[in-house]
Amino acid sequence: SGGPPILSATGQSTRRALSYTHWTPNDVLEFLAWTRPVKGWRVCMTSHDLIPAYEEGYRKLGLYSFAPLPVYSHRPRLLGDGPCCSFFYLMVARPRTTTFLRWGCLPGEYRTSAERRAPVVGAKRVSLLEQILRDYSKRGDLVLDPCCGYGSTGIAARNMGRRFIGMEVDHTTEQLATKRLLEHAPTAGIPERPPRPSKTAT
Repeated sequence: SGGPPILSATGQSTRRALSYTHWTPNDVLEFLAWTRPVKGWRVCMTSHDLIPAYEEGYRKLGLYSFAPLPVYSHRPRLLGDGPCCSFFYLMVARPRTTTFLRWGCLPGEYRTSAERRAPVVGAKRVSLLEQILRDYSKRGDLVLDPCCGYGSTGIAARNMGRRFIGMEVDHTTEQLATKRLLEHAPTAGIPERPPRPSKTAT
């Protein structure tokens, strides 16, 4: 995405936009409202500009929210027009119940692994997602990733003994995620497809 800057006649940069539509604060509020039935922790990954929207959305849902947790990434976002971005943030919230009040102290930051032997598919390492699932879920819990991309959360969930439901709006990405989950985590939330009716069925 991006590429080298293209200068206009006035010398202003007209660098091409990113290849995805960036969320707006209203998108965040709508998304969080949709997650109202969720009974457990909410851990949302975001860039710095949408932190206030997540704080407002959690407040509207009556959740107890925490300060943004920085995640240091060894794969910085390089756009070529300024300092590279090596951080994103986790916006964490929980219900105001005794169960979650007694959950215990959790990390205030995360770092992705720098291991070169660990393949990275999409934007997040499985090892990072395993750390997050370790801290915000228990074995046997159901993990929902409504923006699951290439399925790394599903693989992490399977590795950690969690159940998994993933959603992805882009059909091509969803197909790659399904293939990856079947290869690495055969039971990571992929529903069994009903058998096709035989041609002789009446």
